[in-house]
Order: sequence, then structure tokens, then C-alpha cells
Amino acid sequence: MNHYLFSENIINIGNNENIMSTDANHKYCFSILAGNLLLNNSNIIESINIWNNENVDFFSNTNTLPGINFETIAYHNSFYNAFNKDVTKLCVGSIFQSMIYFMYNVTETYDFYNHPELIEENGFISNSNVSLFNNIEKIIIDNTIIKIKDRNIFNLCTRIHNYDSSKKNQGFLKDDILWIKYNYDLQLLDDIKPIYFLIGWKIKYNISNNILLGKIHQNNEYKIELYENLSKEKLYTFFSTKTGSYELKIDNVTSYEYLYLIAKSTTKSEYTYKNILEIGNKNFYDTNVITTLAFSLYNTIDKFTNIHKFYEYQNILLSKFMYTSVIDLYIYLDIYIYYTIAYISNYDTISSLLALFIYEQKNIIDLRNINIIKLFIEFVENKNGLIDSKEKIINSIWNSLQITNTATSINEIFYNLQNIQKETKIYTSSYIFDYGLNFVQKNTANVNYPIDFIISSTDSNILKLVKNDFSIRWNNTIPSSINSSNIQFLLKSTESIDIMCNSKRAKKYNWIKESNHSMNTLLKGLFGEMLSKTRIVPVEKTNNNLGEEGNEPYTDYVTTKSLTRSLIQSPESYFIEQHDEAILQLQIYYQNLWNNDNNALYNLLDTNKELNIGDIIEIPINISMKYKISNPWSTSLDNNEQRSVEGKWAFLYKFIIH
Repeated sequence: MNHYLFSENIINIGNNENIMSTDANHKYCFSILAGNLLLNNSNIIESINIWNNENVDFFSNTNTLPGINFETIAYHNSFYNAFNKDVTKLCVGSIFQSMIYFMYNVTETYDFYNHPELIEENGFISNSNVSLFNNIEKIIIDNTIIKIKDRNIFNLCTRIHNYDSSKKNQGFLKDDILWIKYNYDLQLLDDIKPIYFLIGWKIKYNISNNILLGKIHQNNEYKIELYENLSKEKLYTFFSTKTGSYELKIDNVTSYEYLYLIAKSTTKSEYTYKNILEIGNKNFYDTNVITTLAFSLYNTIDKFTNIHKFYEYQNILLSKFMYTSVIDLYIYLDIYIYYTIAYISNYDTISSLLALFIYEQKNIIDLRNINIIKLFIEFVENKNGLIDSKEKIINSIWNSLQITNTATSINEIFYNLQNIQKETKIYTSSYIFDYGLNFVQKNTANVNYPIDFIISSTDSNILKLVKNDFSIRWNNTIPSSINSSNIQFLLKSTESIDIMCNSKRAKKYNWIKESNHSMNTLLKGLFGEMLSKTRIVPVEKTNNNLGEEGNEPYTDYVTTKSLTRSLIQSPESYFIEQHDEAILQLQIYYQNLWNNDNNALYNLLDTNKELNIGDIIEIPINISMKYKISNPWSTSLDNNEQRSVEGKWAFLYKFIIH
């Protein structure tokens, strides 16, 4: 199915030079889907191509176009039953049939399509000027281009669904058909009778000589092959940068409708496909989710080897469905994917499972059937583990499918799907990482002591656990990790964080109530608190939060002068380096833990079978500090001549999974 759009104004193809204003009471004699309307990125008409001698859609009162009120004119069956139809002959024959209906009230149908000479043989136009019909194709094209101000199609379409003609740089969806309204004036004896008809144009964009920009979904270098149609040879081969982005100037691709990217990692044996392209400065959403599923299926079953084989998988998938329109099918598939990943896993995993589920079905399936939804979620459970939110997913998919056939625009549906709020799961690790002297690590079954500080951030890019290629394989109820050595814990010591004081002693530190703390300022403050409790080391505190004399901008906070005389290394760098080292050691600890201890994963995940992007994992960390006090009168290095003060704080870091 195509997205039907109707122009507001009417173009006169006769002697009238003006575009007529709209009239909601018009009835239309006929409508023909006639060809392509080629636009540039500013929606300026560059050329029009009529599809002569091809299969085209013809509409009248016996074969209606949705939302259009047709005249009660009957047309000869040859108009819409012929296999190959000439648009020019369809226009001429239809105007002839309309002419005799209005001029002579003749309701008999004539085969004007195959025999236009019947209009003269029956004496209908003996005194009429029919020169218009000798070159009607050129007249329609010329009038369509010339009579639109600045040749900008949105100046004709003053109101098309959600399109706003006052906005610049708008774009149509790739399958849109724009129906432009035309009229031709019939010269009656004492009156002029305008007949109205529509001609539909399939929108094409000319992106020749533009820059094709984009980004692969994983940061890595990729060899990229660009295809205009997956059944044809590739157009280009080029490479992305290390960030996965790419830039390409293209010269001979005239439409973005059939652009496909196949990317192979230059460092890993993997392929990827992403259906988001940025062309020029505009983003286009490729609704062909079948392509994404076909690629996932091919990777799952055969691994990608041949572009023609890939094309076969697309056809196999399409043959599995019961649907009334392709665009509805795409929406149904996206509903399955996006509402599932709102609760579990990610787009790539679920699209792959959906592709495999569809491929294995022996019968034609109706995606709107509640039993098919349940079967799919059970299939996901069998492959990916038990789902706590199983009923929520089923109900979300089912409820969303009920409203897709309403008047809601396609743009709005896609926007809603891609902005579904993902349900966040919180996992709390029962394994404590101790950071201090000698980087001592300790495991415990439960976090059973009071947590002093809970560290979090509303910015998902501050506290991150990056999964990379890490995944979990389940053998019944026993999990094992794959590529756990690739995980990364990221938190820079100088980035702003949110601190919640949880223990009684933590709540006594008034300086923490000041805003804009980082782990650097938190650890410096705690070090000052530890020193002040000794009542031996002289420690000065700030009187205000003005940040005077090089102090941090917090009231009752250890002064920079006190820190400088208590540390061999500069306090400006010491705590930064120590915490960054603690995060690195935490990463190494969990890489080893999840690689070697199945129980560690099981205790964390329980029945939730995967760490999903957007979820939160709480990691307990103990940070210990020790300050050695030397006896200045002793010449011995005996430990008995030295004393030390120690401080130990318990943190809970809330890492967001990426």
C-alpha cells in the first residue's frame, strides 16, 4: 500500500492560465496513477515521467480511491482490465467518456481507449476543438511544472495531512503517491462545464551529487557495499571510520527508495544492516523492516555470503504473511520489535528472533492474531530465557495493533514506536570490590553493611557499563558468559555525579549538600574528614562556598593548603588517578569474575536472562584510605615508630548498561 496524499489546489490544463482554488464539493470523473514525480531535496520538481505501456491503477465509481467522491460515470472494462495500459490513451478516453456524459447526458460506455475515433464517428465532437488531445501528455506535464509557483510541490499542496507548506526542507516518505487535481473546461452551448480528474505521481527524490552520510550501529571500521536494489550488483564499495560513520559522494543514484547498505567489519567476522540513512541534511526512515529481518535471518542461518541469496530470504519472509498492504505489514513488524525491546533485550537480538520465528512457521500467519503474539513471545523465552514482563509485552503489542488502522499518520506511528519508554531493570551485584592498598578483592554473599554513598547520574553517558560483545548463554538454568573480557566500566573522576548520603556518618558531612560534586571532590573531602578525626594532623576547613584561595567551592570542606601539606603528590591529581585506577581494577575484577564464576552471573540475573541496554547494575565498592604518621624524632624505620589512620567508605555505583 502507498501513502496517499492529495493536493489542495486544482490545475487547469485548458486555456485558463491560473490554478483554481479548492472546492470540497467537486466530484471527480476518474483517477489514474500515471508516473513518477522527480523532486530534489528542496521539493522542487525536476522532471516528470509518465508510465506508458505499463500496469497502472485506474479509479472511477466502480473502483474507488479512498476519500474521493467520483461522478456516476461508467467506463468500458477495457480501461481497467487491460494488462498494459497507455496513460495517454487512458486520459484521452476518459475525457471523451466524461464529455459525452456532461454534454449529451449519454450514459452508454464506449471503448474510447482502443477506438478513440468513435467520438467523431458518433458525431459527439464534430463542432468541437479537439487539438488538446493530440498532445495531452506534454500538456499535462508542462502545466504541472509551469503552474506551480517556483516549481516547489509544497506550494501546490497547501494542506496535506501533517505537512506544513510554511516549513522548509520537508520530505515525503519513500512510498508516497501525490494525487494532483486537474480540470478541463468543456465548452457547452451557453455555459462552460469543468470536468475534474486526478493524476497520481509516485514521489522520487534525485539525490545525485549529494553527500550520503550515515553511521553504523557499532563503533568499528567497516567495509561498506551500497546497493540500489538487492537483486543487482553493488554500486559502491567504501570504508567507514573507526567511529562507524561514513561519507560518500554519489553521482548516479536517482532515488533513495532502494538504497541498501551491507557493512562487514574489518576486524571481526560480522555483517550489519541498519535501516536509517541520512541523505544531505535530512533523515529518512526506511520502512522496509523486511530487509532488516532478512539480513538477521541470513546471519542466523547461513552467514552472509551472497547478495542474491539475501534477496531470496526477503521473498521467503514476505510469503509467510497474511496482510492487506505492505506498509501495514511493516508497521505490524515494528510493533512486535519495539514493544518487545521496551522490556527485554535490544533491536538486533529481537529482530533476529522475530525473523527466525517467522521463517519457521509452516502456515501463513496473521500478525494481528493474539495467538501469534503469544507464540512469538514463547519463542523468545525459549531462545532467550524467561520473561518477567511477558504479559505486559503481549498486551502492549495487542493494544498497539488495534489502533494502526485508524487515521493516525504513518509518521506519527513510527515516531511513537521509536519513542517507547523502555522499562528499566535494576540488578544489584552481591560481589564487593575492595579498593585500597594492594587492591585487595573480596567476595561476599550479601551486601549487609550500611552503604555510605549511592553514586548515580541522570546522564546515561556518565556512569556506563559498556557490554560490547558480551552476552550470556544459558544451559537450562546455568549461565555462562561469552566475551566478558570486552566489558568496560566507565566513570571519569572529574565528571559531575549525583550523591545520595545513605549512612548516619555520611549525612553528617554538610559539604556534600553543596551542588556539582565529582568523585574527585568527594574523595578529597572524605580524606579531609579522615585526617580531622585524628586530632593530631592539623586540618583547616573552609568558611564559605566561594572557592577562595584555590579551595573547592564548598562550605566546611578541607582546604587545599591542608591537603597539600598532607600529601606527597599534588592533591589536584592524586585522587583523580586513584579513582580512575579503582574503576580500571573494578573492570578487570568483573571481567575475571563473570568469565570464571557461573554462580556470579546466576546470583545477579536469576530469572532475568540478559543485561539489556538501558538497565542499571548496582556495583558495591569499598574504598579504603590510609595515612601514615611518622615520628620525626626517630631514626629507626621500625614500624613501631610509625602510626597510621585509616578510613573506609562503602559506595554503591549505579552503572547504566550500554
